[in-house]
Parts: sequence; C-alpha cells; structure tokens
Amino acid sequence: HPIAQGIAETYHATYDEVMTFFCSGVESEDITLAYQTAELSGRDIKAVLTLWYDFGNWKDVWEELDLE
Repeated sequence: HPIAQGIAETYHATYDEVMTFFCSGVESEDITLAYQTAELSGRDIKAVLTLWYDFGNWKDVWEELDLE
C-alpha cells in the first residue's frame, strides 16, 4: 500500500509495523499523528497509540504528554 510505505519511510518505521496498525483499524491520518507525537514526546509509537485508544482523541493525548 503506497500510503503505508510513505509513512514507514518518513518515520523510519517498518512497512509491516505500519500495516499492522492499519489492518487493526487505525486510519492512516491517525498513524501519521501517532508517529509525529511519538517523535515529539520521545515515546514509543505503541505507547502513544495506547494513549490515543484510552483517551479517544488527540487533544487529550497531547495534553497528557505536555505537547499542547
């Protein structure tokens, strides 16, 4: 999938990792935001996605990570 490949290349992730998120129902926009948030916060991508699942929105995730 070209979008997944682009995300993987941009964020130095593996294609398989990105596709795992995508196939589990995470939209490409949210995957991109998760990688950006992980980079800015120094957190692991899976930890960021867990916060996103828990809070249900990015605003609360960014507040939790002091990125607002």
